[in-house]
Amino acid sequence: MLPEPTVLLAEDNTEQQYKTRVLLEECGCRVVEAGSGVEAFELALTEKPDVIMLDLKTPALDGFEIARRIRKITDLRDVPMVAYTADYSYSLTDEALDAGFNEYVIKPGTLEDMKKLVSRYLKVG
Repeated sequence: MLPEPTVLLAEDNTEQQYKTRVLLEECGCRVVEAGSGVEAFELALTEKPDVIMLDLKTPALDGFEIARRIRKITDLRDVPMVAYTADYSYSLTDEALDAGFNEYVIKPGTLEDMKKLVSRYLKVG
């Protein structure tokens, strides 16, 4: 059996954070949660997650800036990052990809959505 992959989830809305954590855990992931951008950045450095999911509007440091900073760190440069947001626009999608995100996902997600996302980046099971 493979070890549980770690997903860093940065989400300041506690209800959305809970829902997403439950979905990720059902997909076989260990979830490390951050409620702010600063906390997310610090946890990325210490936890070395397998995937990073960032809300674009986290307090103190937004998801775009976290992504830019993470892409400059050698140990984290290749970690898949997912922009996880309730907002959708072509300009936000482009800005997210330019900041270093691998993809842009609209929340809330379903279990099926999360399974697809996890299967793209992780080996679970």
